[in-house]
Amino acid sequence: MGVIDLGTLGGESEALDVNCDGQVVGRFVRPEGGNGTFLWTMKGGMRDITPRRLTLGARPVGIDSEGRIAVHDDQGDVGTTRSVVLVPWRP
Repeated sequence: MGVIDLGTLGGESEALDVNCDGQVVGRFVRPEGGNGTFLWTMKGGMRDITPRRLTLGARPVGIDSEGRIAVHDDQGDVGTTRSVVLVPWRP
């Protein structure tokens, strides 16, 4: 077992969960403010998968074996807190 550097999207980032396929989900802080959600895979590296509507207070909670990502979204500026699931698109 070893350590893998996941890289960065230009600022602070934090891995939060990994599934049985080795996909890692986490959060990162955007330079302009707000949180983003990243997905890391061995093949694709770290990429921003944040939906445009979840850029302020969204933070991932976990990823399941199918790649679905649970996200807690706290949009404090408009008084909305919700839970959402990001479902991977498969061609």
